[in-house]
Amino acid sequence: MLRGVGRRHDRARLRGPWIVFLALALLWAVAVGTSLWSRQPDEWVTLIETGDTLATGGGTMAIGRDSLTARTAYLLAFHHAQDREDVPRMLVAAERLERLGEHDLAAHTRHVARILVQSGPTRE
Repeated sequence: MLRGVGRRHDRARLRGPWIVFLALALLWAVAVGTSLWSRQPDEWVTLIETGDTLATGGGTMAIGRDSLTARTAYLLAFHHAQDREDVPRMLVAAERLERLGEHDLAAHTRHVARILVQSGPTRE
């Protein structure tokens, strides 16, 4: 009878580290999963917001040796949307360019968006 009690005690003693290991593994998996699926900042939104800030302030933002203007930020946002074939975002960038007084550039971006709509998506 004493042997049976000893074996149960050994099993219980060995079970403790496994429970701790499993709990830590589960926490690690949740942490990794959360970081992998968390939303990354949307580049298009960042570019539009930066353009809006620069358009309101009327200035430029220094980036190393180069500078970023509202016009450049909106053009980058347009190209970002164009790469993803996101016509509504392309049109938002065109509207922002129009507000800046870049009428020809806005007309061109709308023309490109219209061509994309007419040709249909190229991605499957």
